[in-house]
Amino acid sequence: PYIHHLKKEGKDSISLIRFETGGGLLTYMKKASSESSLSYVHTLNTESGLLRKVCALNFGDIVYKNVNRSISRCQESRLFILLHVISFLTGKEQNDSAYPLVCWSKLMMLALTCSK
Repeated sequence: PYIHHLKKEGKDSISLIRFETGGGLLTYMKKASSESSLSYVHTLNTESGLLRKVCALNFGDIVYKNVNRSISRCQESRLFILLHVISFLTGKEQNDSAYPLVCWSKLMMLALTCSK
């Protein structure tokens, strides 16, 4: 897995663990009212769900700018393109199209790999 620690001013800290096979786990670290203790909220996401969530949180630039350290160039390009495509869509359009786009992009990668 590939781990990213995300933090924006005034927001809860988030750890994102991306799985090599797609998808990942988001863990939100929420401060309790006393601010001395933390609550952890975990969400397991498919690859398309993770893309939508990263886009909604405006963390795409943080998550994918250093992605080449952890995955192949081809995979890096695919994720970068998908993230930027869905960032132009409305929330409903993202929900409707993220899964088909992920499936299509995987088929295209497979086709490119098989044609070599």
